[in-house]
Amino acid sequence: MTRAICIRCGNEKHGCWTPCQKCRHQPFGISEVAWSLVLSDHTMTNEGLAEIGEFISENKRLPNFSEEVEAAFRQCEETVKGSARGLVKKGLLPIEDALEAETPLVESTANISLSPKVREAIEDFCLNQSPPARPEAVLEWIIEDWLEREGYFN
Repeated sequence: MTRAICIRCGNEKHGCWTPCQKCRHQPFGISEVAWSLVLSDHTMTNEGLAEIGEFISENKRLPNFSEEVEAAFRQCEETVKGSARGLVKKGLLPIEDALEAETPLVESTANISLSPKVREAIEDFCLNQSPPARPEAVLEWIIEDWLEREGYFN
């Protein structure tokens, strides 16, 4: 289980993007989601998390971070931007952030002529699977199903 620090109150919590048990704050938006990832055991030691949690609790703000931590934030921010569509679906980003940051999920189908409506439906289907499905597999399932209904396997 991921150990993290609430970016609003400094309380320790389980999961980067879960609501804080103490103040109920849930990260929202690219910056908050990225800082929440940085302030977790994915990038920091337990001691570092404890120090930052104490600072936030006492000062009600994030501390001034070292260049190393700022670099980790920028890297996490790029990761968040690359996962924007999925984070919108989880309620962690506004749709506007996804529209600005998102690269197409179905890059592997870029050379296949699909209408935007079909491409979006495939992306939504992929993201709603647990774990997320590969677009190639979804296209294969669709084609197989269509061929079966058309009697090609009889």
